Amino acid sequence: MIVLAVPVPALEEAVRSLGPLTGKIVVDATNAVGTPIEGGHDTVGAYVAELAPDAFLVKAFNTIRQVFRRGRGRDFGFGLLRS
Repeated sequence: MIVLAVPVPALEEAVRSLGPLTGKIVVDATNAVGTPIEGGHDTVGAYVAELAPDAFLVKAFNTIRQVFRRGRGRDFGFGLLRS
């Protein structure tokens, strides 16, 4: 298992330096708050998925401060959550 916890600008180099990730579990603990994501991806998780397409990806340990979520309700299939 690999835990990926690097600044977003270092993601591509970090993932490439790991070599082939086919079948490996990669726990992605990156956060892109206030940082543009390469390639126009909506989320850093989507960017990591593109960089490691053959790995089993798990997104974890995310911390998004309230100020970035305020007023953004999300429906996850069990009701609308409001910040």
